[in-house]
Amino acid sequence: MTTISRRQLLGYAAAAGVGVPYVIPSRLRGQTEAAPSERITMGAIGLGNQGLHNLKSFLTFDDVRVLAVCDV
Repeated sequence: MTTISRRQLLGYAAAAGVGVPYVIPSRLRGQTEAAPSERITMGAIGLGNQGLHNLKSFLTFDDVRVLAVCDV
């Protein structure tokens, strides 16, 4: 089992907290949603720096919905 330092734990927790507002459905942020047949539903695995950037980019589109996020 690998050990994790307090600094690493706080860094991971902060990174996870930054991503939370981007997972909130667009209708709760006051945006209209596309019809379900016109929507892309995706899941994200591995949200390091690049993954978080990609997630933010996808969420700028009204027709993209993030269903699941996983980071090991």
